[in-house]
Amino acid sequence: MLGMVLVVSLTCLCLVYIRASKCAASTTPDEPSTKTRLNEIKADPSSPSSRSLPTGGGEEEDVATSNADRLFLSGGVGMQRVPPRRSPAAGQSIIIIGAGTAGAAAAVGLAERGFKVLLFERDMSLQDRIVGELLQPGGVRALERLGLDECAKEGIDSVHVDGYVVFTPPQHKKEGGEKVQSILLKYPAYDPATLKELFGVIDPSPSSPAADRPTLSLSPPRFSEKEGGKLVHGAGRAVTPPFPEGTKVTHAPNPPSSPSGHLSMPPSPSFPSAAHQGPTSLHPQGRSFHNGRFVQRLRARALAEPNVTVVNGIVSRLLYAEPDSPTSRVIGVEYKIGTGRRLRTADGEEVEEKEVRRAMAPLTLVADGLWSSLRTHVDKAAKPTQLSSFVGLILSHPPMASPLPHPHCGHVVLADPSPVLLYQISSTETRVLVDIFGRMPSASTGDLAHYLSTHIQPQLPPVLQAPFAAAVARGEFKSMPNRSMPAANVDRDGVLMVGDALNMRHPLTGGGMTVALRDVEALCYLLETSTDLGDPAAMRVLKGRFARERKAWAATINVLANALHAVFSTPAGNPTRKDLRDACFDYLSVGGYCAGGPINLLSGLTPRPSILALHFFLVAFHGVRKYLWPVPSWGGLGRTYEMLQVACEIIMPLLSVEKSTVLAAWPVRALVGLIFPYGR
Repeated sequence: MLGMVLVVSLTCLCLVYIRASKCAASTTPDEPSTKTRLNEIKADPSSPSSRSLPTGGGEEEDVATSNADRLFLSGGVGMQRVPPRRSPAAGQSIIIIGAGTAGAAAAVGLAERGFKVLLFERDMSLQDRIVGELLQPGGVRALERLGLDECAKEGIDSVHVDGYVVFTPPQHKKEGGEKVQSILLKYPAYDPATLKELFGVIDPSPSSPAADRPTLSLSPPRFSEKEGGKLVHGAGRAVTPPFPEGTKVTHAPNPPSSPSGHLSMPPSPSFPSAAHQGPTSLHPQGRSFHNGRFVQRLRARALAEPNVTVVNGIVSRLLYAEPDSPTSRVIGVEYKIGTGRRLRTADGEEVEEKEVRRAMAPLTLVADGLWSSLRTHVDKAAKPTQLSSFVGLILSHPPMASPLPHPHCGHVVLADPSPVLLYQISSTETRVLVDIFGRMPSASTGDLAHYLSTHIQPQLPPVLQAPFAAAVARGEFKSMPNRSMPAANVDRDGVLMVGDALNMRHPLTGGGMTVALRDVEALCYLLETSTDLGDPAAMRVLKGRFARERKAWAATINVLANALHAVFSTPAGNPTRKDLRDACFDYLSVGGYCAGGPINLLSGLTPRPSILALHFFLVAFHGVRKYLWPVPSWGGLGRTYEMLQVACEIIMPLLSVEKSTVLAAWPVRALVGLIFPYGR
């Protein structure tokens, strides 16, 4: 009875709140607009965006306690770049393990601040993988503020992304019988900044057009062309080589410029301009691309930094000040590097001889990705959980003639039992990712092709079924596990982790690179203030602040990714899960803040877990209205209870793990668990 009373009370409060929000959305806010406030920031010489590099002498601003920098770390100011400052600890060494998205970006950012970076990567060749192919606007903004945005925008045949389209199975009907098969969700016209904008109320009035929003352009407007009334990217361009022309990598075991066997430093590469750029990113845009090409551009930038030395070797273990102590400080790494000599094994196989070496530094940054071999060296309890698997296919097509119904948008098909994701990754290729629960059907026996053809293909929009069938017939499948792991505990001195080595979530929302780049961005600016990387007490304070700062964006994206995957999936035909999925689709179709809030969260531009939790429960309340209106029945109250319980089963454990929002507090969790029992 208590549960029923609570259900009715919360529903009434929810409906009152929705009505009040609609009224508020129709009025002009009293708070200053983002445009006004950002113009004030630009005009204020004390703001981060107008701060110049120190010229020596005088007292520098304490970034660690600056309110302006706290604003920057917590949400950023559009695409404005804070110029890097030379750290008081400049000249000290930092080891980075892994030259992927996080590692290579961190190498550039830290080198620009005067640190000597030793960057380890086991394989510097161009990789072909199905991870990290879509960068949300929040990640693009982080690249822009780091000065690395050309790596995603130029020379890799990337495609700009303006939003998402959600398709529902053909049999779905909205309340009232209206048949709706897709919803177009565009990214916001400008970076949300006020609480109202973050919630999803974006002013569409002509008096505040996107072009007038005060986001600073970091480069001249880019060329784009119109063809047939539709913005196109042109005919594409040849793939850049693993490194842009003019970049040289020396693989000699002991080059004269590097007596320790490291790769010699190349001259600054001349980055080619793209044949097509799309519109200038005054308004938020994502980017989709081949991950390998993007990473190679980041590596090229790292190689071009005089303060970066790249080691093409394998780090086998971390070194500790006291090897027998489980809490001893990390002081360096042990690694293997090729000598250039060939050896023949007992089996007759010819291999390169490896030499074991050591490198020492006061700080080691572990960024070796999804398959991190060093994660448990830092936190033995850090073990990823597999949620599902992705099967990847490629739809080939003429230049910029993707079969996707909405160009420059990610497409999500709410198939049974789990979603299908599609997005263009080059001028001639469109990626398809099919989410699969449990055991993967065998590709070698033909079971996988049969499953895709008979179960997935009929659920796709008709325009995509023929290209999908052709891709299945080619049989060029790639697969990857979709794993989740809360942020590892990095208590050990002398070491930090970033990227997928630190934290993972389901890749459905494409948020992994955004989290990694925001982490790198925050870490670079925090290390600007370091005076001694070898001071354990000072570094513990820095690590604590890094953990607190990253929670805003990391918790939001982590919870959103795992919760959305659960909402969009209907294992074993669970009717309540289907009801919740339909409620989510209907909620998005309402428009206004019901669409604006979720797309802001998805884009990585709303680092507010509380706003995510609010929208999540509004979806659940939206779904139970049909059971309570106009007159609730006992059966309707029962269905209401079931849906709210499923909603709590999905969201409460995720918020609890992230220790995010008031819902993660143990008294609240205990109360919710008492009324709506869920696995904790």
